[in-house]
Amino acid sequence: MANPISPIPAVSGQPVAVSKIESYLRESWEASETSCRASLYNLVLYTQQEDSLESNTVILSQIAREHACRALLVCAPPHQARREARAWVTAHCAYDRESRSSICSEQITFVVRGFNPSDIASIVFPHLLSDLPLVFWWQGDLNEHFTSPLSRHIDRFLFDSSGWANPRRCVLQLLDRHHRRHKPFILHDFTWARTFAFRLALAACFEEPEARTQLDEIQRVQVVHGPDGAAMAQLFLAWIASRTGWICSGWKGQTLRLRSAPGSQIECDLVARPEPGALLEVTLESPHGEFRLARGDRFVERTSRLWGQASRSLFPLQPDDSAALVSQILGRGGNNAVYLAVLRFLRDHPCPRS
Repeated sequence: MANPISPIPAVSGQPVAVSKIESYLRESWEASETSCRASLYNLVLYTQQEDSLESNTVILSQIAREHACRALLVCAPPHQARREARAWVTAHCAYDRESRSSICSEQITFVVRGFNPSDIASIVFPHLLSDLPLVFWWQGDLNEHFTSPLSRHIDRFLFDSSGWANPRRCVLQLLDRHHRRHKPFILHDFTWARTFAFRLALAACFEEPEARTQLDEIQRVQVVHGPDGAAMAQLFLAWIASRTGWICSGWKGQTLRLRSAPGSQIECDLVARPEPGALLEVTLESPHGEFRLARGDRFVERTSRLWGQASRSLFPLQPDDSAALVSQILGRGGNNAVYLAVLRFLRDHPCPRS
């Protein structure tokens, strides 16, 4: 007896045969007199978790309010023996008062089981709008699907490194794929984006010429993080090392040993605390100064003490949820070259696992 089709968790939209998706969309829009579709991007969200289909649809609808797109939500559960491809179509609309019509973005949801990576690409990619850039959001660890044709045409690649079970393997895989591309895609790590306020605050510590003279005299750096903040702390510490040009002498436990240009030894400690939050505090110490960043509820507080004089300022924290981060990435653009340098630093100087 053939195995029955496995049940699918709740999926928003109209079920449509994969081969009929485009004709269904065309007929639907032709029949609508009060709605028009708009797309500036192809946004593909790839996940292996079927129980995230509903929550991911909510996230895509939030993004579509600000950035019109054709959204493809692709769920490819691992280790499935039965080959099966199913699809649903829905629209995310916002009312435009000037035109007195609804501006809509399309979402096509795919659940594909038992297919190899190349087959998944052949099922999904024909439904991209060919003249628009491809923003690919990958949820979870990178796997063999990432090195398949799925990553061939990506313009911007979005992911969250804090959730990687094997960060070292994922970093190597990501940089290898990036290097092999004739036109490398731009990397956007949510974990990196969440360090923005801390990076801005630390840069502000050294705006004054007197403060900059202390950079070569820094003797100790401490980065304090919460239970889920190890990846963010490592990225931040790698950013400090890569931007200052300090020479890495290697890790000893959770201490990164560096050397400044004049030859001063610098010990950089990663410290885990049970307090909630990811990145909590950062402190840099020199013989004549201390530069401290501390996370609050809505701000990062910068405190600088130099030659006995203190100054303080606040830097607002960035939105933390995925929808807001994706909207910021789509709005800002950029090539994220600094993050790429940080990732290469971590590749060349991997941190021992906690």
